[in-house]
Amino acid sequence: MANVKAFVEEGGTVIAIGSVSMAMAQQFGIPVTNHLVENGNPLPREKYFAPGCVLELAVDNKNPLAHGLENKIDVFFDSVCRLWRLPAVGVLLTGMGRDGAQGLQALRANPPTWRWFLDNARRELVTGLMLGFGCGMSVLLIAWLWRGHLPAASVIGGSIAGGVVIAAAAGLAVPSLLRTLKLDPKIAAGPLTLAIADLGAVLLYFSLATWLL
Repeated sequence: MANVKAFVEEGGTVIAIGSVSMAMAQQFGIPVTNHLVENGNPLPREKYFAPGCVLELAVDNKNPLAHGLENKIDVFFDSVCRLWRLPAVGVLLTGMGRDGAQGLQALRANPPTWRWFLDNARRELVTGLMLGFGCGMSVLLIAWLWRGHLPAASVIGGSIAGGVVIAAAAGLAVPSLLRTLKLDPKIAAGPLTLAIADLGAVLLYFSLATWLL
């Protein structure tokens, strides 16, 4: 910080955002007020909460420091990293680049916990069951009305419903397992999770066909 202060005193310019800006203001004796505090404490979530938001900032691009930027840019606030534990693939439309990379790096730095996994497994399975039931029943009714054969329609609808549930479970379990094994979870976003979901759906389809037909 001493070197940064010396750089500023010699005419250099430093751009800071978030808590770093307040720390630098206090270090350099700059009269800056933090409006996100109340009685010396950070504002509660009921008054200010930005969980991994992409916020739009107005930029004075006439200033040489903002040369080449649009008059409005997107900045990623990575406070979501303290809440979201799942290894993720993020798609960020940003005018600055580095902010998005830092946010994704912070996401990868947080390993999942058992408590987090169980809480999210419950939510994912409930969602998968609801989606699977809706999709499976829709296809079952269409196939039944179209061909008039209930067992065959049940096989098709049941395999679709089960495939959705398997996909939901694999989408949560595979990245978490890879992170636990210290492997790069990015590979779970592609062939591995898809292969498990497809294999499970095919096995379920043939199992139901053998049982009902």
